[in-house]
Amino acid sequence: MNALYVDACVFATLAEIDHTDVLAELGWTVVIPREIADELADEPAASHLTRVREADSFSVLDQVANEAQPVAANLASSYLDCDGRSWSAEGDVALLAYALHNESLSTIDRTVIATDDRPLRSRCHALDIDVTSTIGILVSAVEHGALESEEAKEAMLAIDEVGPRVSVTSLRTAVRLINEIEATGASRAETELEAEIRSRAE
Repeated sequence: MNALYVDACVFATLAEIDHTDVLAELGWTVVIPREIADELADEPAASHLTRVREADSFSVLDQVANEAQPVAANLASSYLDCDGRSWSAEGDVALLAYALHNESLSTIDRTVIATDDRPLRSRCHALDIDVTSTIGILVSAVEHGALESEEAKEAMLAIDEVGPRVSVTSLRTAVRLINEIEATGASRAETELEAEIRSRAE
């Protein structure tokens, strides 16, 4: 099983452009920790969260990470140098805790954290934990046939209006990768896509 742990910033941005459905089309089990779910109280993210709770490919966790995986949560907190007293910090700790815990599980082949939060992305890179972004998810959606190339490009432009600012470099890299997928008619390895986006879109 491959697990994709989604940060609030990514889910909220996809909700704003009405594309949370693509998460279910990537062939992964999509996991939303309790701490992240608690951050998604505003619309339209709250309605999208209610919708995905019923989907088989989503798992919205009930327990907080400190209760479910206390050892990993403590380790994650130490890596992030935060005490977990704010929702943002608790969400970061939870995402990192589950990724660290999953490293020891034979039932999970690969864990990826989807976040646009630069400090968390940097920490994941330092710990050799796979990470992607909202833009990376849209590129993967094209690769898996969940979005047409033009739909993905329009979604990327929409993100710039409703979510975090997307750099020109990030957009150019993503558009080039989408064009390559469309031109060749074949999927590039997902890891190659993520590596290229990660190296050029940071």
